Amino acid sequence: MKSLFSILTLALGLAVASASPAAARGSVPYGTQHSLVFMADLGGVGRQQQDVALCHHTACSHVVFLGYWVCSQGYVKSLTACEGNSYLRF
Repeated sequence: MKSLFSILTLALGLAVASASPAAARGSVPYGTQHSLVFMADLGGVGRQQQDVALCHHTACSHVVFLGYWVCSQGYVKSLTACEGNSYLRF
């Protein structure tokens, strides 16, 4: 039983390690994903009085659908209400 578990673990490890990033992106998510979480509306405080939102920028690392690390990158400003990947640092 112990050897069967070892063989299955080794096979899974080799399958994940040998997959190329381009091939694995469609089926198995792994790597780091950055996200913006809406915190507050700051009003028209942009360079040309655009509406600016306060967002919390996080980076989540994951392998085979299991998140193993979330890292706070701090607070940022966004002109798109925290949608997408564009933001302005303070």
